[in-house]
Amino acid sequence: MSPTIILDEGQKAYSEGAQATIRGFNPSLIVELSATPPRGSNILVNIRCRELDQEEMIKLDLHVTNRSSTSWKDTLADSVA
Repeated sequence: MSPTIILDEGQKAYSEGAQATIRGFNPSLIVELSATPPRGSNILVNIRCRELDQEEMIKLDLHVTNRSSTSWKDTLADSVA
């Protein structure tokens, strides 16, 4: 019986070596989980960030602020602060 393969961060499994490994298992089904699927992917389910937030699945306390400075040093200093 051929296995089912579930790939988390599946977009990282497109190198020739990764593909050869996956093919070596002779899977009957490959389920690829990815927040950034490559173009042409067969997307079966698309979950929006708002839905994840409503279900309390986002655990990081995110604070996004636009700054006028383009200097990476200012960005780093603000991050530390």
